[in-house]
Amino acid sequence: MAGFTEVKMNRAIKVFLGLVAAFVVLVVLGVLYVAVFFDANAYRDTIISRIEAQTGRSLALGDIHLSVFPTLGLKIDDAALGNLPGFGKKSFATVKQADVAVRLVPLLLHRELRINAIYVSGLTVDLRRNADGNTNWSDLVTTGKPAPAAHVKAEGFNLRTVEIGSISVTGAAVHYADARTRATYRLDDFSLNISSLQTQRPSTFRTQFKMASDAPEVTSEVKATGKLTFDLAAKRYGVQDLKLAVHAVGAAVPGKEQELKLSGDVDYDRAQDALRLASGRLDVAGVSAYASVDVENLTRDTLRYSGNLRVDSFNPRAVLGSLGMAGYRPTDIDALKVATLSAKVNGTRDSLALADLTLKLDDTTLGGALAFTSLKSPAVKFDLQLDKLNADRYVPISPRASLAAASRDPAVTGDVPIPMDVLDGFSAQGTLKAGQLTLHGIKMTDAAVKLAARAGSAKKIDLQAKLYGGSVVSSTRAVPGATARYTEKLALKGVDIEPLLKDATGKDFVAGRGNVEADLAASGASVDALLKTSSGKVALSLADGQVKGFDLGHLARQVQSLVDSGGNVDAVQTTTAQTTDFTALTASGKLAAGVLTSNDLKGASPLLRLAGAGSVDFVNSTIDYTLKPTFVNTATGQGGKTMADLRGVTIPVLITGPFDKIRYRPDLDALLKGKVKQEVARQLEKHKDEIRKGREHLKKEIDKSLQKGLKGLLGGSN
Repeated sequence: MAGFTEVKMNRAIKVFLGLVAAFVVLVVLGVLYVAVFFDANAYRDTIISRIEAQTGRSLALGDIHLSVFPTLGLKIDDAALGNLPGFGKKSFATVKQADVAVRLVPLLLHRELRINAIYVSGLTVDLRRNADGNTNWSDLVTTGKPAPAAHVKAEGFNLRTVEIGSISVTGAAVHYADARTRATYRLDDFSLNISSLQTQRPSTFRTQFKMASDAPEVTSEVKATGKLTFDLAAKRYGVQDLKLAVHAVGAAVPGKEQELKLSGDVDYDRAQDALRLASGRLDVAGVSAYASVDVENLTRDTLRYSGNLRVDSFNPRAVLGSLGMAGYRPTDIDALKVATLSAKVNGTRDSLALADLTLKLDDTTLGGALAFTSLKSPAVKFDLQLDKLNADRYVPISPRASLAAASRDPAVTGDVPIPMDVLDGFSAQGTLKAGQLTLHGIKMTDAAVKLAARAGSAKKIDLQAKLYGGSVVSSTRAVPGATARYTEKLALKGVDIEPLLKDATGKDFVAGRGNVEADLAASGASVDALLKTSSGKVALSLADGQVKGFDLGHLARQVQSLVDSGGNVDAVQTTTAQTTDFTALTASGKLAAGVLTSNDLKGASPLLRLAGAGSVDFVNSTIDYTLKPTFVNTATGQGGKTMADLRGVTIPVLITGPFDKIRYRPDLDALLKGKVKQEVARQLEKHKDEIRKGREHLKKEIDKSLQKGLKGLLGGSN
């Protein structure tokens, strides 16, 4: 019984093997028949007619070559797909040769797609948009909702492996022309080579192409190499050791020509919708930047990213030159020579934040946090710290000279607009602290600047700092509108005025320590408009100082000598080496329409008392002021001459002229009137006894005459 069963089993196996062998023979014979007797070109017309019927486009095909075993291969020569009606006779797409071959056995038996090679040569695509906005590819793009995916059972035909021996694309080109904007874009000489593309194994690739456009005017050459990786099951894709180089030239390229290099490793997890850039490096215009970034929700609106950014030491001035900004020359020739940057980066599609920021520029270090809370409508928040900064080092040479000239020429100044529309287009809020800060020549320490600005609303800048032995508190407010309005409140306390004026204006015409207060307002869209509409009030109080440019004591001695000798008082001149000391000096004034009027200047010194009144016209840059020193003490001048005769006399001094040519001179008319009054008073004092006696005698004579006249009138006698 057992033997019978064994014989039966052997016979069944032989039958099965025989059937398999017969099947294989039939398959081989079928393949050989197709390979020998099947002519794909016989179906060329059928293929053309069906495609033309489905697309409405003409189709031209050259020779068609079909191979079946051991690979299923298709090779097409000289194919051309026509354009839509209305877009000319030029073909929409052409290809000189296309060749693909798929291994049959792995596909049928193991569900593995193994392609020996994909080869495409001479592919060109001509894309066009006409004046009506229609495109010549609209019929080839599905615009409706995608059809629901067919349900595939678990045991269905699913690919387990994809392998491509090589991919080669040569001589490809894509051209685009827009009749509405008259812009053209070209991609030419495109080539791509990929070797042995396999799941979970790196595959090297190399590509290069040329790009050109006329709006903007740019021509570039692009080259890239790297290693491709993919895992279909895990839905992971990546490029390792990426090296991308771009050489661009043209009018729209900064500096007319630039070289850009990008390298790094990129991985994309489709299941997690996450992307990672590791060891990223960008080299352009002399700057080398390094970054590592992780991106979440790459294809969603909730995209987020975080990473690290570092920029190695570079020469900012050389970078500006490379970018075509060589015309910028800072005031300090040693400025803008070295810079570095590092920060932690995070953000979304509409935000960017830099934390642990460290920016070094020359001898300045800036640290803190900076965040662009909105990129669409610019909004910034910051909390920054500076160790020291001399901002004047970076002021351009030529613009500074232009501004200086404009400040002296009202016609020029009026042409300087204030870009409030630009300033009003952003929102900003934050604090900047500086250990040392130099701005417009003014040196400050422990400075803190607070900015609060919201688009469409008032902007406010608050400043607190120590300077020149004292302190400053300033509040500036700008209100946008059809006519922008500005206010400024300023308080200087305990400040040494002389070095402040010298650093700010280059002139130290007043010395002393004291306080300055100002409450000002203005409106307009230009510097000239602000000057003409400026109003407010100012107050000044100084102690133990000097007014430079004239010496009132020396002036008085000159006037005394000239008056005594009958000389010309107008010839009296002063030198800038002269000074007038004071123990106290106060003044206040009102500003209206750009003209400051002050009528209450008061000063005191051991030699004199000082009063003053007049105006300063900031619109026309002129001054018309009168100082009235009254001498209360005597002083010995050169040669031992004293001013005893001037005690109590006021010698007015006129201060007039443009800011850059102020003239100081005594007021002769007022002086002579004062001298006449003084002489009359002196003569009256000198002859007061004679005057008294004469007055008494005159009174007696009048009395006698009156009595005599009355008696005669009444008829009386002795």
